[in-house]
Amino acid sequence: MDQKYKDLLERAQLTFGTTPVPQAVGKTKAIIGVPAFPLKETEAQAALDKLRIGQVPTPDELAALELMIRIMRPAPLSKKGALEDLPAYDEHEPGLVDAWTTLQALIKPLLYSVGRLDLVGAGPQGVGFGTGFLVRSDLLVTNRHVLEALSYGSLELKAGAVVVRFGQEVQTIDDPAHSVPILKAAFVHPTLDLALLRLATMTDRPPLRLAAAGAAKGDRVVALGYPADDPARNPMFIKAVFGGDFSVKRAAPGVVVSTRAPHLSHDCSTLGGNSGSPVLSMATAEVVGVHSSGYFMYRNQAVLAAELATFLQQV
Repeated sequence: MDQKYKDLLERAQLTFGTTPVPQAVGKTKAIIGVPAFPLKETEAQAALDKLRIGQVPTPDELAALELMIRIMRPAPLSKKGALEDLPAYDEHEPGLVDAWTTLQALIKPLLYSVGRLDLVGAGPQGVGFGTGFLVRSDLLVTNRHVLEALSYGSLELKAGAVVVRFGQEVQTIDDPAHSVPILKAAFVHPTLDLALLRLATMTDRPPLRLAAAGAAKGDRVVALGYPADDPARNPMFIKAVFGGDFSVKRAAPGVVVSTRAPHLSHDCSTLGGNSGSPVLSMATAEVVGVHSSGYFMYRNQAVLAAELATFLQQV
């Protein structure tokens, strides 16, 4: 088999172990509800059975297995400065609940250092265009393509035209202190999907730490950001992973699928709005990448933290 199929088998075995797929997702179905749950367990099991004997599943079977993996990894919300616990049905992935508990403690002081980037004046709460996170008390990193969207392609920002909202948690009215205007676009990477934005005021929020050791295939990670609904591109069953709450802060667990400088691939569940999200090591809460592209249920790409570190040194 091609390596991509071997990688999928490894991720599926990590998720389900020896538990049959229909049995593993039973609790999930009960919680989500059958109408919202895509009935793909049989196809997913067929894919897993074929991969285990070295056969290549059909495209429908491959898609079903990928979907079942994602559904077994919901994306918990941030509420009042803390990440929710994982639902009980994640018990089928050995070690994940313990790893999540460790992350919850490590990330708590950093949750309000990640924010949603909005254009000012587009409704009472603005319009979210992506995610950014602090790398210094007055410097925020996001994607170049997020800056392009915010600036209508000019890569220049008028002072105060964009605001970073460090809260935007579910069912919460933001403290005004969580919203900080952007002064300007400070630096744009010439080739990679990275941009640095200067805050109008200094903040005492702690910057996120960049991982010195990088990331390896199979490492557990989370994408922390603001996944947004996009009915034109997203299938209806995204609600099986995200519920009905979009453009609010949440963390989606996954693993590193591969690394090839200057990028890494991961399988965290992301949507539009996650662009610029930090991809964090679950073991250390350090940044291993900056999420830059991907579609729900397809492999995601991030710029390696080492490339961001080099960029910061250069500028």
